[in-house]
Amino acid sequence: MEKEQHQRELIDKLETSDKNPFELVAKSKASALKKANARAASTATIQSSAKLLRSRAIIDIPDVPHVPYNDNWYTYDDKFQFKPGGYHDFFSEAVRRDREGIMRGGGYAIEEAWGRALRFAVADLELEPLIGLPQPSSQLDASGDVVMANA
Repeated sequence: MEKEQHQRELIDKLETSDKNPFELVAKSKASALKKANARAASTATIQSSAKLLRSRAIIDIPDVPHVPYNDNWYTYDDKFQFKPGGYHDFFSEAVRRDREGIMRGGGYAIEEAWGRALRFAVADLELEPLIGLPQPSSQLDASGDVVMANA
């Protein structure tokens, strides 16, 4: 197919160009030779890679069983639950409307984002108060309004 396409392009150039036809044919042959050399080089690279993979497959490497990481990470799952109808947040609106699933490529799930946000919020609420730090002075006047700083 490439050869036929190349010949069609050459014929089109010969029909429409005012240049010397022998030069056009010579340039066309040089271009075809360059493409063939590039194709041969890539084939050689692929073949050498295949040989390398076959040689590595012969080596017997022991398969070490997976040991899960055991820690006491608390997921706060018992502290919150999802709202039954989901959430109406601005950021996930486009993802929820995506019918083809293009935006959910790679396994993206809106529920995971919501769960992460809820988990961080719940975890943040359980922080211990900071001890020993100076408390910020109240910037409220007698009526309860905030007093702006004077420059």
